[in-house]
Amino acid sequence: MLKDKIQLIETLEQLAKVDEFEKQLKSTPMELGKLSTLPGHVRLGTMDYANELANKGLIVPDALPPVSDWIEANNNQYAFNRSSFYQMDAAELRIVNQTGLLNTGITIYPDVDEKAITHYNFWNKNNTQHSTGSNEAMVNVTYVNLDKDQSELNYQLVIDANEMYKSARTEIEYLLANLDSMKAGQFNTQYLKD
Repeated sequence: MLKDKIQLIETLEQLAKVDEFEKQLKSTPMELGKLSTLPGHVRLGTMDYANELANKGLIVPDALPPVSDWIEANNNQYAFNRSSFYQMDAAELRIVNQTGLLNTGITIYPDVDEKAITHYNFWNKNNTQHSTGSNEAMVNVTYVNLDKDQSELNYQLVIDANEMYKSARTEIEYLLANLDSMKAGQFNTQYLKD
């Protein structure tokens, strides 16, 4: 009987600790990188709970370093946004691969997570179907099909995807225009520290 009471008290104390921990995380979410400092057996044993916390927004991706710091940490290589890299078409990727600069010379800056970039097949107001992004196959892009009602309700997603693609195209074209100078070692980075 005493053993059951002690077990109840210990369990309630542990639950109170969990509640307090989650309350702290609500005010200051934990960065994902902090989990990597835990021993492997602890990470594996708490993976479900960590995923639950992440789904609640209590564990967040690590904050990105400023681009200039990223470049400095990567030996002043040219920083190319992952979002732009994912939106390159296959022919452009082949050109960049042939230079060997992806092995040394270009570093991919993680401006987005590793999930694919989302583009949309949508209906415009003239009842014609269109797509955001390129008509060519891109490196890591998924398409979401929007019916006519979804297209109208989610039109801001279409605008945002078009803007992201436009920005990526500018960066891709800049990269392609400077491949020869990068390969010759005459062009390191587009971002310089003051």
